[in-house]
Amino acid sequence: PPLLLQPMVENSVRHGLEPKIEGGEITVRVRREDRHLIVEIEDDGVGLDEAALTPRPLVENASGFGLHQVRRRLTSIYGKTATLDLLPAPNGGTRAVLVLPEESGARIK
Repeated sequence: PPLLLQPMVENSVRHGLEPKIEGGEITVRVRREDRHLIVEIEDDGVGLDEAALTPRPLVENASGFGLHQVRRRLTSIYGKTATLDLLPAPNGGTRAVLVLPEESGARIK
């Protein structure tokens, strides 16, 4: 969906890298896995507290406005077949993982 990555990257800057005095790095990876598109946005920022890392259904309110809007858009477009998870990144920081279903008739190359 258009403008889906922008709020996710903005969250990485605002909540991950901005509080980290020395700055950091954001990596965006996209891959196809089975019949899904996996989008990962990972930063090496300050990370999230435990409450923010607790998995929540897409329909439940997120802690931040940007994540809430992304979840609402995913739900309106894909129903329960799309997911958005926040996880601790292996190098510190946060990793957001979006899993989108391949749409019928669409080809992901």
